[in-house]
Amino acid sequence: MEYREFLQSCDFIKADSQWRKLQDRLEADERCARLEKIDRLDIFLEYIRDLEREEEERRKIEKEELRKVERKNRDEFRKLMEEHIAAGTLTAKTHWRDYSTKVKDIPTYVAVSSNTSGSTPKELFQDVLEELEKQYDEDKTRIRDAVKLGKIMLSSTWTLEDFQTAISKDVHSPPVSNVNLKLVFDELLERVREKEEKEAKKRKRLADDFAHLLCSTKEIFASSKWEDCKPQFDSSREFR
Repeated sequence: MEYREFLQSCDFIKADSQWRKLQDRLEADERCARLEKIDRLDIFLEYIRDLEREEEERRKIEKEELRKVERKNRDEFRKLMEEHIAAGTLTAKTHWRDYSTKVKDIPTYVAVSSNTSGSTPKELFQDVLEELEKQYDEDKTRIRDAVKLGKIMLSSTWTLEDFQTAISKDVHSPPVSNVNLKLVFDELLERVREKEEKEAKKRKRLADDFAHLLCSTKEIFASSKWEDCKPQFDSSREFR
């Protein structure tokens, strides 16, 4: 018992200590000298096994505590993303690179980035984004069906309010979020603008062709009248 207490008082004995390396140091004490050599070794090994069990238990506790902390970090980051979804700053069109740049200095993001296990911030973001994209696709289908059913013809001068009023009769339950409504509207509006721009370029090209034809017609003068000159070119490709 006295020898065991002596071992416990030696702060240099660790769970990975070896008898052959500490033997000389321990046998210098009289409490060790009173025992047979085999007894000294047996008690030492028993004490080491106890230290190993304590060390293992300590590691388990630390691992569990770390697991709880890291799980809390992930939950807090999910909560942060939910707040950004509610605010409309995180949508189905948000890219991880842009979002991570925005949140990189927020303590919640810094904490979850320090996790050593579990889902990474990017993986958590992708999970949320997948749900947002799914809902967006459903909302877009409903809105497009309403546009088609109502034979709604968008123009580049429309506002979001104009669009919302136009589809309100066919898209009301379940309601579409304002964020997704704007995303779909912006997408449709961009296509309308591209189409109008393409048509405008086509009209300008046709007008330029017709103007070139007029310039090459020698029978047109400053005093000429439309009605008199029209027969000269009304069968041309440029005029048609």
